[in-house]
Amino acid sequence: MNRVLGMLLLWLPVLAGAQGAAQVWIVTFKAPALAAYDGAPVVADARGKALAPTAASNGRRLDLQSSAARAYLQRLDQQQAAFLVALNGKDGTPPQPLFRYRVVANGMALALDAAQVQAARAMPDVAAVEPDFSRRTRTA
Repeated sequence: MNRVLGMLLLWLPVLAGAQGAAQVWIVTFKAPALAAYDGAPVVADARGKALAPTAASNGRRLDLQSSAARAYLQRLDQQQAAFLVALNGKDGTPPQPLFRYRVVANGMALALDAAQVQAARAMPDVAAVEPDFSRRTRTA
């Protein structure tokens, strides 16, 4: 019973968005974030050259200023921009991200209507599309 209720709560924003109101959604992409990119899957730059791993390893810290990090962030920016263009709104313009995530997560927060949510979920580079929500913490 709790599982059914949980699934219903997950879909309520979709059903509400079906009436035309855009809601905030978190889109997570399949490509690893900067901090997690270990060279697999192999990602190539615009010239076809494989990008170097950026994840911290062997006691090394993540260097956001390294050439490998800058190149990988540029590649994530390109992938995210292509996603936005493919997800044009009813007026033909891409949605504007409220927030972009690239370092510890690869995704963005967007205001989307129900049709855009379904289209985003069907895209091959998208790992998840989930409704954004606030949680109130309670302490004793």
